[in-house]
Order: sequence, then structure tokens, then C-alpha cells
Amino acid sequence: MEMPDDAWRVPGERRGQSLVLSAPYIGGASPLVPDDAAMLAWVLSDGSLRWARPQTQTSPIVKIIQSERKFASEIRNLLSRTNAYVSERGHGNRDCRSFHVQGTYFQRVWDQSGLRERSISDLVLDLSSDARTAWFDTWRKAEGTRGTGYRSITQNPGAALDALELCAYLEGYATKTTAKQGGSAYVHLYKRRPTPRRASMIDVGNAPVWCVGTNVGTWTARDEDGYIFLTGNTLWI
Repeated sequence: MEMPDDAWRVPGERRGQSLVLSAPYIGGASPLVPDDAAMLAWVLSDGSLRWARPQTQTSPIVKIIQSERKFASEIRNLLSRTNAYVSERGHGNRDCRSFHVQGTYFQRVWDQSGLRERSISDLVLDLSSDARTAWFDTWRKAEGTRGTGYRSITQNPGAALDALELCAYLEGYATKTTAKQGGSAYVHLYKRRPTPRRASMIDVGNAPVWCVGTNVGTWTARDEDGYIFLTGNTLWI
């Protein structure tokens, strides 16, 4: 197996680090459309979800909490487009609204997400490109820092943080995660694109490499330092 002749290497955040950008990730086979992905992201980030029948995860009771000064109007439009609007009322102070989501609609979205059996990262990898963009845009609005133009996201360590870092990479961002007081973390987002100034062709020679075989010809990994990357060096080449 040889390195593809057109492999671009872009300097990483640290001296001496480089990533091979030889194959874009185009998305998976999830049936969730962008509005479904956005709704699920709102519920998991700025919402509440409980089950009338928790053993089977059926009959969901779903709410989304959002400020009128931020994205309440956007959520109303999303609920209207998906025929999932039930009711709303004030929450806490007069600025926040609590939106009740139609249970039958959300049950379908939950079932199609596969989150009973798999992680949020698995779902991110399975979303189509458009659905993944809607998913990530929602998380940025729900958990992002407004003063930075939503270029940083706050999240507690765990499965959701792992999925956000992965999704940010797939959406074309470089990330740097820093600890925040209280145990949560900041995921800082940086747009980086190969350009003549930033990228160059490097002759790395030929050598045997270990290759993973996947159906889509790419695979996503995290190295021992926490950097997430995508590679096209798989058996299909």
C-alpha cells in the first residue's frame, strides 16, 4: 500500500504534526433529515426528555427551553415545519419559553436515531452531510458562547463532548478543548482550509502501512493526544 500521490499535508497545531487530507467524509445512511437532526440536538442540549415507559424508551415527554432573545423564534418555526408544535409557556423568568414537543413525532426521531443501542458519536458518523450540519449548528446555538460568535462550545466531559469534537472536525473545524472551572470544558473552533499558503505537497516516500477496510473508503480516528482526524488510506485505494 502506498500513500496517495495527491495527499495534502497541512501543519497541525503543534510543531511537526501533520494530517493527511485525502478523502472527505460525505456522511452515512441515517434516515434523519436536517430538521429531525436539529430537533434531536435541541432536546439533548437545551431540552428535557423523560419516558412514560422508561424500560422500552417509549411515550416520550419532551420539552425545549429557550430564550426569546436568542432562538425561541427559530424553535417555533422548526416545530411548525415538522408538525411537532404542541404548546409553550413561560419558564423561570419572563424571557424564557418552554416548548412542548409532539410525542409521536419525537418517538419516530428517537427510534431512527438508534440512540438506544449506540453512542452519539456513532449517530454523528451516520448522519448525512446536510443533517450533520443542522445537528452541529444547533449544538453551537444551544451551548455556544454568544460573545465569541459561537466559536466556542461549553460541554461536560462525556459522550456528548466526544461527539461534538468529532462533529466539529467533520464540519471542517480544527478544535482545541480546554478545561473550564467547575469541571466542564470549552471546545474552541477554528476554520482551517488547505490553501497555497497553508498547504504544500510533500514527498513522504513509499512504505508499508497498516490499513483499515471500510465500506465508505475512509475512517475516523483520535490519536493518543486527543486530536481527531480523517484519513482515506484504506484498502479500497
